[in-house]
Amino acid sequence: MSDDFFKKYYGCKTMRRLPFKAGIGHVDERAKFLSDKIVITDEPSYVAGFEKDGYEVHLLPKTGAYYETYANSLLVNGTIFMPTYNRTS
Repeated sequence: MSDDFFKKYYGCKTMRRLPFKAGIGHVDERAKFLSDKIVITDEPSYVAGFEKDGYEVHLLPKTGAYYETYANSLLVNGTIFMPTYNRTS
């Protein structure tokens, strides 16, 4: 779908399309928006684009496994819940 479709039907004012990197292709595997100014990601190639859009970017470590990511987390009342993948360090 074109950017115009998202602008017309969803009211998007700006769009940033992120290239597929790993996993099943959902953005929540690679990036999480913590506020309207802060984003976390485990993909270094996304950092410059997010910064260009005015975000403060925090880079997460990669797990080393194709389907594992710390970006796919849950934020509740200022507390972030992140997977550990049964690792102790």
